[in-house]
Parts: sequence; C-alpha cells; structure tokens
Amino acid sequence: MNRFFVLIVLKLILSQGALAALPEADPAMLGFDPARLALIDGAVNESISRTKLPGALVLVGRHGKIAYVKAFGHRSLIPAAEPMTRDTIFDLASLTKPLATASSVMKLLEDGKLRLKDSLAQLLPEFDNHGKGAITLEQLLRHRAGLIADNPISDYKDGPELAWSRLANLDLPGTPGAALVYSDVGFLILGRIVERISGQSLDQYAKASIFDPLLMRDTSFRPSENAKVAPTEPDPATGQMLRGVVHDPRSRSTGGIAGHAGLFGTGDDLALYAHALLSGGRGVDGTRVLSPLAVRLMTSPGSSPPGQKRGLGWDVDSPQSGPRGELYSTNGFGHTGFTGTSLWVDKETDSFVVLLTSRLHPDAKGASPTTLRNRVATLVASAIVDLPAGSSSSSFPESHSEHPSENKGRIRAAPPRSP
Repeated sequence: MNRFFVLIVLKLILSQGALAALPEADPAMLGFDPARLALIDGAVNESISRTKLPGALVLVGRHGKIAYVKAFGHRSLIPAAEPMTRDTIFDLASLTKPLATASSVMKLLEDGKLRLKDSLAQLLPEFDNHGKGAITLEQLLRHRAGLIADNPISDYKDGPELAWSRLANLDLPGTPGAALVYSDVGFLILGRIVERISGQSLDQYAKASIFDPLLMRDTSFRPSENAKVAPTEPDPATGQMLRGVVHDPRSRSTGGIAGHAGLFGTGDDLALYAHALLSGGRGVDGTRVLSPLAVRLMTSPGSSPPGQKRGLGWDVDSPQSGPRGELYSTNGFGHTGFTGTSLWVDKETDSFVVLLTSRLHPDAKGASPTTLRNRVATLVASAIVDLPAGSSSSSFPESHSEHPSENKGRIRAAPPRSP
C-alpha cells in the first residue's frame, strides 16, 4: 500500500511538470568514464569556432538518467546576443518525422485503425493516381514508396488547399518498395493520413497521444510566443528572423504543421522520448504510450537490404547514419534535422545522445554539424566501460558511410539485388 501511495504522489508531481525531466546521475554510476565524456566539451567548442555554429546543447543519457548535459555558445546572435541555455527550444526540423508523425501512426496502428499493408488508395483516395494508390503505409514510413524527395516550392505559392491538390496529383517516378529515397513528400502524406484517420490535426493528436503522456511539456508545433526558442535565419520573403516559426518552407506554407517538419522541442524532452522507447514505450512516470512490441516494430529495419535499413520513421543503418558515430552498433536508431538537430538511441547499451544546434543562425552560412554529430556519438560510446554481457560484434557495421551533406540531402540508393 505504501509503495502504491508513493507511485500515485510521484505521478501527480510529474503531471504538474515539476519533475518533467530525467534525473541526473554521476556518470561513473551509469557505466561511463567521466574523463572521456568530458572530451565532448572540446569537440563542441572546436566545432563552434571552426564551422561558425552559434551554439549547441548536448545531452547524454543511460539507464533512465542523464550522465552529461551542457549548453555551449549562444542560441541567438541577432538582433541581440543570448547565451545558449539548457531549456532552449529548437526547430527540430526532420525529427518531426519520427517524433510526431511516425509515433502517431504507431499509436493508430495499435488502436486497430491502421495496418502497415493499408494502401494509399484506401487511406487517401485522392492520391489514387499515377500508380500512387498501390503505395503502402509501411513503404511511406520506410522511405520506400517511390515518391520524389521534394516537390517544387512553387507548388505551395497559392495556399494550402491548392498545395495539397498538387501533392495529390504528383507523378510517381519510382516503383513502390524498390529503393530507399528519403522523401519529405512521403511524410507530408503520412501527416495527412494521421489527420484523416484520427479526426484531429497532427499537432493535436501528437500532443494528446504522445507528448503530453510523456511529459514533453516544451514540445509543440508553432511555439511563436516563446522567447526561449532559438532563431534560425531571416525569412527570405520578409527579412524578419524566423523564431518560433518553422524554417522549412513547405511546412511554413501549409501553416507550420506538417508530417515532415514543424515540431519544436528541448533536449530534455528528447531525453524523455528516448527513455520511453528504451523502456518499451513507458514514460518516466510509468505511463504507457506504446507497447513493447510496437516499439520493437517501429525501431527495426524489417527486410530492408544492407545499407538501406530504416525503421518506421527512424534511420537504422543507411547513408544518413552519421549520428551513430564510429563505435555504436547497428542495434539502434536515430534521426537528424536540417536545422542542425539529431538524436541517436542505442538499444544495446541503453544509452542515447542528443545534439541540438541552430546551425542556420544568423545567416544560413553555418556549416552542417554532420562531423560533430559523429564525433560526439563516438566519444559517448567510447566512454561506456561496462558493455552488457552477451553483446555481439555481429551487429556492428562493416563500414560507416557518413551522410555527405545534411538530412535534407537526397540519397537515391541503388535498387536491391534480386535474391
């Protein structure tokens, strides 16, 4: 009875947001070499000075606790200098895909409202043209639908209604299931599916079903009035610095809520999400958001061919896997964002790495943090000194092919060989 009472009190406290973050712990108690984790400082500071990143936030967690968290540099340089802080809110860009859209799809799937083999013709009949009707939900989630990466930004110039009409009538240049083509179009469509099936807007459904239950209190679409948001670059149309307004022009043109981009959040919120997936779908207060089997399905590559392995919304082992670093195995998952954000989660060691930057601020001339992501993840993995018993080297990649540009760089992988 006493234990039950304590759990109830803890849940009430957490629901009020007082403890809506993972607790911090001594890195050594979590199986880290503290001296190696401390090397992250030099790597980040060097990247800020060399690549002109204004600042960064790094958070490392393991076993449900935070081993390392530090804010570097500035979150804003123009119109005024502001130091980076732990609670800075970032434009998460393509992290929207797994965090909001894929998670919402998995929730609807668990509720029996969607199946992976459902066709686009069933889900969105207006897309049943040019061969797109045969695309399955699973192919959309794994970026194997045969769609183009992006449609022209001019398709959005006449407002959301006409933009969606043009999306629905796009040609299908590839064969569904044949090859990996990272596609914003596919996740725009997935966001539309969530709205059509749930009867709610994507932001409302994700908030009620994913973010609120996980106590991710600073994660949302369109946080326009929040001064803690890191700005990106000036809007080409107005010259005004984008702050709390999504950087991605397609998402911005459709109202800032889209399946591929538009989500904002903090490092601590990403830690709560990563912990939930590592805990089989259960939040820090014990609330279950997804089942263990749904998490397993979401983060597994299925039958994807070598070098093209993606989960349902997540990257596993592909040309975009730079944030995995050089030492983590392929028994993990992650994603990056064009604005300079990334999350990598390693199931084998029960650890995760969050790196958040606003690399486009203030003038879009900052370099991609691709190398920094790789370096930080490598340092974190090298600091783990208690590899779990039974860990197998068979899950380690034969070679790392770091993404040549940014998550928005469009990779068209070769079609898989016939068996």
